[in-house]
Amino acid sequence: GTVGIIMEEAQGRTAYEIFDTDPTAFFSFVYNPFFIKQLIELQLFDCITGEFDRNLSNFYIYYDPQTKAFKKITAFDSDNSFSPLSDIKVRVDGSEYRHFLPFSPKFVFKESKEKVCNFDPNEISISAKGFLKEEEILAAQNRLKRLQEYLKSEDCMELD
Repeated sequence: GTVGIIMEEAQGRTAYEIFDTDPTAFFSFVYNPFFIKQLIELQLFDCITGEFDRNLSNFYIYYDPQTKAFKKITAFDSDNSFSPLSDIKVRVDGSEYRHFLPFSPKFVFKESKEKVCNFDPNEISISAKGFLKEEEILAAQNRLKRLQEYLKSEDCMELD
C-alpha cells in the first residue's frame, strides 16, 4: 500500500492556483453545472461531517488544461471533520455565536437534495461504528437532521 495523504495523490490544482495561472479555465467552471453540482455536494458533505474550514485552497479542481474541460473536485484537509459538537462556533465582527450549519448552500440540485433528505441518520452509526467515537457519530447525526430540515425549508432554493 501507499503511505501518505490524499493531497499527495490527488489530481488537480487549487482554485487559487488555477485563478492565478489559468483564469480562463477558472471562470469557465463558474458556468459549468457539473462543477457547481460537485461544489454544492461538497458543501452538503461538509455540513454533515462538520468540516467548517473548507476554502479555495483545500480542494483540487481537476481539468484538461487544453480544452478547459472540468473533470472533478477532490477535497482534502478535512481535519476538522467529525467534531463531537453539533454546533459550530463562528466569529463575526469580534463576537462569537453558535450556528449549526454555517456553510450550508443557498441553492441545491434536486437530485442532491433528495439523496440527503432520504439518507437515514442511523446509517452514519452503522457505517462509522469502530471508526468514530459515539459523541462524534451523534453530532454527525444531529447535523444531518438539521441539514435535512434546512433543505426542506424555504431558505434553500432547489435547482433542476
